[in-house]
Amino acid sequence: MNSKKDTRDMTTTVRALFEISNAVNTTDCLDDLYPAIHISLDKILNLENFAVVIYHQEKDSITFPYFVDEKDPNPGEIKDIGKKQSLTARVINAGKPLIFYEEDLMKMAAAQAGPLIGSVCKVWAGAPLKLRGRVMGALVVQSYRSKTAFKKADLALLNSVAEFIAVAIERKQAEKELQASEAKYRDLFDTMPNGFYTASPDGYYMDANPAFVGMLGYGSLEELKSVHIPAGIREPEPHEIHSRQKPQEFINGQEIYQVRRKDGQIIWVEDNARYIKKEEGAVLLRQGICRDITRRKKIEDALHESESRFRAVFDHSHDAIFIHEPDGRLIDVNKTMLRMFDVSREEALVYTVDDYTGPEGSMEAVHRKWARVMAGDDLLFPWQARRPKDGSLFDAEIYLTRIILGGKPLILFNIRDITEQKQAEKALRASEEKYRLLFENSVESIFQTTPDAQYLSVNPSFLKLFGFSSREELLGHFKNIGNQYVNPGDREKFKKMIESEDVVRDFETRLLKKDGTPVWVCLNARAVRDDRGVPLYYEGFMQDITERKQSQDELYRVSIHDHLTGICNRRYVFERLNAIIEERQREIRDFSLSIIDLDFFKKINDTHGHPAGDFILREFAAILSAGFRPYDLVGRYGGEEFIVVAMNTDIRQIHKMLERLREIVRDHIFEFGGTQIRVAFSAGIANTGEPDLEITVEALIRKADQRLYLAKQQGRDRIVYESSTPGTGTVIMP
Repeated sequence: MNSKKDTRDMTTTVRALFEISNAVNTTDCLDDLYPAIHISLDKILNLENFAVVIYHQEKDSITFPYFVDEKDPNPGEIKDIGKKQSLTARVINAGKPLIFYEEDLMKMAAAQAGPLIGSVCKVWAGAPLKLRGRVMGALVVQSYRSKTAFKKADLALLNSVAEFIAVAIERKQAEKELQASEAKYRDLFDTMPNGFYTASPDGYYMDANPAFVGMLGYGSLEELKSVHIPAGIREPEPHEIHSRQKPQEFINGQEIYQVRRKDGQIIWVEDNARYIKKEEGAVLLRQGICRDITRRKKIEDALHESESRFRAVFDHSHDAIFIHEPDGRLIDVNKTMLRMFDVSREEALVYTVDDYTGPEGSMEAVHRKWARVMAGDDLLFPWQARRPKDGSLFDAEIYLTRIILGGKPLILFNIRDITEQKQAEKALRASEEKYRLLFENSVESIFQTTPDAQYLSVNPSFLKLFGFSSREELLGHFKNIGNQYVNPGDREKFKKMIESEDVVRDFETRLLKKDGTPVWVCLNARAVRDDRGVPLYYEGFMQDITERKQSQDELYRVSIHDHLTGICNRRYVFERLNAIIEERQREIRDFSLSIIDLDFFKKINDTHGHPAGDFILREFAAILSAGFRPYDLVGRYGGEEFIVVAMNTDIRQIHKMLERLREIVRDHIFEFGGTQIRVAFSAGIANTGEPDLEITVEALIRKADQRLYLAKQQGRDRIVYESSTPGTGTVIMP
């Protein structure tokens, strides 16, 4: 009886719910909240078995962050929960509280032809963790002692508690997401390659990222904050921004100036700054992104100061070089340019850049590029060049950059003749077109995918194999290739192999067609990487091996089953027995081995013929299989003898099972050819829990066979086993 439940009144229930509500609102950690709810709910229900289950929809799995059970350990993560049709999955799918009793569980186990998850209880109840229509898990209770421990009336109470838990889980998830977002943006701030700072109007840094602190040579942000910017960092200039007093003088934009590092070194920085102001215009703070351009400044200065050295490099470059004004008027050219365009130096400087541009080139676009270069960008782009004297054209690649000569900003126009490169590209395109024809017309299913599991390209044979009419339809159906795998673990295995070895050969797996039908394929693929070794994509081909796999499966099925009765054959039973004995040594769970013999079977063959005997064997095998559990092992030992391995049983349990089977067989009429035939059987039992019994296949078979022989000696239609009562010895049950 459930004493707490019987004496429960409204006051007790309200108090317990108040405690749970208070725990949800005051407990910071879910690991502390779950046991607190368990304790409060136990005051009105006997909850020896209580669990909180979280459903992971993307993986179709459940986990148990809180699990208290008298019999079973925490199962950890249970995958493919939708396929298992578990009780928890039923609650999650239904989105409402459900209750099941022992008889319901047994029916479910029989219907799904497999064992239930966990031990069978008297009553099981669950309520969904549901909030705003979304189910995130379940609250589960069960009793192994009494089927009246919970009633349907209790489902409303469980549902209320489940709602409390759902609220707490959502709140914690929101807190985690907020923390992750804050960490993400702080990490971005801290890892920026350029320096970022915030400064006050009175000339002190308020915040800065590590790049900025390091740029100025300080050991920490706190040390940097203590230094006054005009006095200790920025070199004085007539237009000093940090010392401005009038708000209208604070102008957003880019500045280039010198700063003094902690070690006294002077460096040049480029600062893109903005001012944050109040509504009335008063400056609150200054924010800027800085980069150290000392090296660039040194290069510019060196270029300016060493014209002769520059000229040597300039004239011996393999590329043609123009130096021109921002309006296109040429200032200088190198010797390579003279040879490339077949002009003298005097002729070259008479022309403008427009004269060296072919008809396909847009000078308007070139002028826009010049403006960008003068603003500080370096540009690389293709260009059609023209020799102004004869009008001949050639393909070129242009690199534009801004330089300072004599304190004057100019544009350096670097020209590379890429005629041979273009010819090579044309040949490459022809080769690619040839490959495309092979790709489109191959009978093999060819594919290319990204490293993050998306299809890049597939050929018609691939689309036909999986029932798609176009690549777009395939991409819309399988946005992630992992969803096409029947077994997700195969995708992970494939990925590990190709990442570590760059090639996968003869990888067999099952993939889904458009209509959900699985197909066995054999994959061969390789990773294509760039010059740095970074994977660009995976490419390969696959073959449909479904018929071969089906043939293999059928051969295996035939090899382990008896051809007459359809149950396991003797060879397979002996193989499984060895494995079962090894499992028992690890888990210490006893099992029983029974040898069953149909009494006077020879007489049936002699009287009714061998076809009748075969019919009896098939019918008896069906009754025998139905009389045991799905996880027990039932097989044909030979002739009219059968063997049964009943898992997790002692002598008393297996005797009860065989007695029930004997009654069924006694009452069953075998009808063959208009003749009614009745049969009986004898059985000998050996159990691994018997003292002094060697636990080997041979010893168990020998012991069960000896007892079967004793049953036949005593008149047949009986069961012989070793009594579990001390001093009783062998028991013969007629």
